[in-house]
Formats: sequence, C-alpha cells, structure tokens
Amino acid sequence: MNLNPRQFLIPALLLPALLSSSAAVEGRIDKTNFRCWEKGETPAITVNVVNRDATPADATVTLSLLTDTKLPAGDFSKKAVIAAGDSTEVVFDDLSLAPGFYQAQVKVGETDLKPFNIGYDPTSIVSPTDRQPDFETFWKQALDELATVAPEYKLTRDPYRSSANKNVYLVEMKSLPDSTGGEPVVIRGFYSEPTAPGKYPALITYQGYDGGTSQIYYGNPDDKPGWIEFFLSTRGQLLDNRDGKNRYGDWFAWNFGDKDKYYYRAAFMDVVRAIDFVTSREKTDTTRVYSQGQSQGGAFTVASAALGGGRIKGIAPAITFLGDYPDYFRIVHWPGEVALRCQKEKGLSDEEMYRFLSYFDTKNLAPWVKCPVLATFGLQDPVCPPHTNFASFNLFDTPDKRYVIMPENGHWVTPDWYGAFMDFFYSIMPE
Repeated sequence: MNLNPRQFLIPALLLPALLSSSAAVEGRIDKTNFRCWEKGETPAITVNVVNRDATPADATVTLSLLTDTKLPAGDFSKKAVIAAGDSTEVVFDDLSLAPGFYQAQVKVGETDLKPFNIGYDPTSIVSPTDRQPDFETFWKQALDELATVAPEYKLTRDPYRSSANKNVYLVEMKSLPDSTGGEPVVIRGFYSEPTAPGKYPALITYQGYDGGTSQIYYGNPDDKPGWIEFFLSTRGQLLDNRDGKNRYGDWFAWNFGDKDKYYYRAAFMDVVRAIDFVTSREKTDTTRVYSQGQSQGGAFTVASAALGGGRIKGIAPAITFLGDYPDYFRIVHWPGEVALRCQKEKGLSDEEMYRFLSYFDTKNLAPWVKCPVLATFGLQDPVCPPHTNFASFNLFDTPDKRYVIMPENGHWVTPDWYGAFMDFFYSIMPE
C-alpha cells in the first residue's frame, strides 16, 4: 500500500468564521487558510471582506507574519473596495516563506482577526542534533542496568473487563530503580490478549502527561479483534499516580539537572520494560509489534523504537512532547517555564541546562529509529508545536516515514487518527 501525506490528511472540523466587529466592513478568514504547504506549492492567504452598509466602502487589509519564535517574517497590505452589500476576496500570494511555521495576524481596517498558524516545507526544517559525546554510552548503561532487574511479571485477570474473546489483565512488573543501587520500581499496565490459541500482532500504547485525573485505559476486549494490546502506566503516572502513589511531583522537574537520576531516564526504561513484557508473551507475534501514543506518549513511542533493540516494527507518535528543547522554549511557555525555574534553583548556566536536556530530547533519539513511522501534528498546537515535532521526524533514519498535519487542531487528535494509524500498521505488516 503506497501512502503519502496528502492521502492521510484528516478532514478538519468546521470552525466558525472569524469576524471583525466593524459595523460596515467585516473580515472573515476561511478555515482553508489553515495550511502547511509542501515545497513547490504557492502559499496564499485569502481574506473575505464583506460590506454590510448600503453604500460602497473601502478597507485596508494587512497581513503580518511572525515566525513561531515570534520574529518578524513579513508585512503585507492591500486595499479593498467593496460595493454596497457585496463582498470581495483579498489574496496574499507573494509570501516567500522559508521552511518553517508562522503565525498569521490579519487586520481589516482597525479590527484584528483571530491569529492562526501556517507552515511551509516542514521536511526541510533543520534541527541539528546536540548529542553529547557520551550519549550512546549513557543509554547503553541504562539498558544494561535494566537488564539486571528481574521483571517478575504478575498478571491478575480482570473478570469484569474480560470477555469470551479476550482476557484483560492488570500487569505489575519491576523496572529500573530511580537511582543506582536503589530498589526496583513497580510499574503497572492493562493487558488484553485473545482467548483463542495462535500468534497475534501487538500494540503498545504509551500515555500522555498525567495531571492526576487523566483517563486510565483498560482496553475494550471488543476493540481490535485479533490484536494484543498493552496500555502502560510509567512510574508515578496513571495507575501509579492514584492513592498517593506519585512521589515524583512534577515529573519534568524531578531531579532536573542530574541526568543519572532524572525522571525520564528511568521512565524511558519503563517504556523498554513494556516491550520486554509484550514480547515475552507466548501469543505475541514478535515480527508484528507496534507502538503509539500522544504528547508525552508520543515521546515514549519514539523512545520505544530508538531504545527497544529493534523489536518495535512500526510507530505512530502523535503531537509529540520532549523535542528540540532550545527551540521549544522559544516557541511556547511550557515546559520552558518549569525548566527555567529549575535552572535558577540549581544555578545552572544555559549551556549546562541544555546539555543535560539533550540526553532526553526526541531529536537526539530520532537517528536510532529505523522502523516505519506515521506521525501526526496539530498545526495550531500551543503545547507541542509542530516545529518541535518535525525536529525528530526529519531525523528518523527510515525510508518509510509519513506524516499527517491536522490543520485546525491544537493539542489533540481527531477520531480519524486511530483508524489512520491502524491502517498504517496493517500496510507495513509482513506477509
């Protein structure tokens, strides 16, 4: 099955027109302007100007573009003359965009319309890795330490969630200690597998950043017939973040500045332990193991392919977190504000902070991703902006990488995404 990004564009939900408050002249931005153009296409922004008055009117329409790091990228102005009760289109098609993402700010007369994001040629965005000389050694040592921890898998069947077709289990297992010499940490997840004998493809789902009330996924035994599924809760999150179990506080801040004790060093090993568990199951077809997740789960998905020893055969990261920190912190306020607070508390220089963070940056893990990838990004995402997603996407070392841009989405995916990534996994399965 030959797929490309255009074929995977997910239909966007209609947004209300963006209206000015002028009594006589109103401006509208149609949702079709929410675009990320490919290389060779001509970016254009169209403003619909409506005259509600009984006499002709004119208005100056201006467009200002800012890079996603808030630097000026172009100012444009055109005059519109509109007959009584009529409308006209003002088209800005001489934007001359460099590869990247931009905020478009439109003004009709004295009225500002709601800003929106656009993009151009995202696969040409350059985000060089900033791996430290011991990057590979650092992660090899973490994996070697994990290998010394006996997982001691414990499965408890859930009779209420199981069905005749699938058994659902609560899984408990041991993972890397929080620090060298400590006690192994117990992590949990929900696992479902078909009751019928045989070998089955498996899907591991990694969770987003848990606010303490996030939805815990148990797996519906009627979903994905013929598939094994595992929903992991990393340490201190979801199943491990209820009834006072989270001792980490804010995970991004926990042991910030100490790469050997940082939350994400151990959490990435939880990601690998999930692969250990799924591939240990008798019914798992180890030639067909895939992973997916959103936000923090997207970062974990990247880590699963980068650190999982080639056992993950395809990934679908969505609206991915933990990417390209130097640019990330210039684009949006979180988690940059947490990092800057920790930096001040610990007296770290910028160089020291970014050196520390580089070990946990998806763009630095990306060259170790060799399997097929389908990724998705929200063009209007204010949490994990598309620039930071493409930082890792463009560095995945695989000839089969595809992406979906959801033009109107912020930090969420549309329901179509779930079918899209499952179709993708079917398309790359071995015969």
